[in-house]
Amino acid sequence: MEKRIMHIISGMLLVVALLSMTGCGKSGHAESQRTDTGTDAGMQTYSVYYMNQKWTEFSVYDTKIDQLESTENVIDKLMNLLISTEDEQLYKIPVADGMTYQRYSYDGKGLVTIMFNLDYDTAENYQILLCKMAFTKTLCQVNGISGVSFELSDLIGEKKVDTSVYNAESFSTIGDNFMEASYSVTIYTPDNTGKRLDKQTTEIDALSYKAPEEQIMEALRNSQEWKSPIDKDVDILDIYVLDRVCYVNFSKTFLDHVGDYDDKVIIYSLVDSLTELSDVDGVVFEVEGSQDLVYGENLDFSETYTANYSMCN
Repeated sequence: MEKRIMHIISGMLLVVALLSMTGCGKSGHAESQRTDTGTDAGMQTYSVYYMNQKWTEFSVYDTKIDQLESTENVIDKLMNLLISTEDEQLYKIPVADGMTYQRYSYDGKGLVTIMFNLDYDTAENYQILLCKMAFTKTLCQVNGISGVSFELSDLIGEKKVDTSVYNAESFSTIGDNFMEASYSVTIYTPDNTGKRLDKQTTEIDALSYKAPEEQIMEALRNSQEWKSPIDKDVDILDIYVLDRVCYVNFSKTFLDHVGDYDDKVIIYSLVDSLTELSDVDGVVFEVEGSQDLVYGENLDFSETYTANYSMCN
């Protein structure tokens, strides 16, 4: 009798032990699922812009990066994805033929600079443009990144030919047909009296390696159809757009031509023309990198100039 009771007790203890083990298993599995769900919730999705095989449209690849990653780490991961691919047929690296990626830098203030070597005898302008678009559209998704600059150096002489700054809005005028990406822009030139402004039209080639603001300045300077507000001995040392402001840095010879036209005509010929671009609201002028000067009688270069059409014919 005593042995029988002991067998019953042992059997009951075994059942309890088995139930306890099963319960622990279920509890552990449920906790694992919650952990996975929590990990997904803490991830940020980024679209990486590759090209298709024919360079006619983007192939977009979505990747997830932990929201707690630093800005520097997110940039690094996206850059590593942009310059490598596991499926070359579907996701082609967006670096044009004739371009060689060198490195990138981040200034900690919102600007990423990407450096390429470039062989203009090989590279196609439209592929250079799409390369800029792909890197810009990818990186400008990162919180805190306001612009992307491209330093393209000619292989002969290592000369920098483009240091423009782009953001997501820089390509808003480009339609789906990349091969016909050109558009008209109104520019404002001094009239024959030098006291008023005339309206003219110029074509912007969005496929050019030169930024739209550079093309506008070239049009203002070089055409034989109108008077130029910029004398030929004046060098444009730098021009770029950042946070919807176009920065123009002239050589000191710019100050030698005060009085050639009305001061405001010169300034607003440039300002009104540049602000015709969809991503420019204002213009800042510099001479040899300095804004601490007055142009003409009372035009303070420490200001940001916006459009003024009161002098237009």
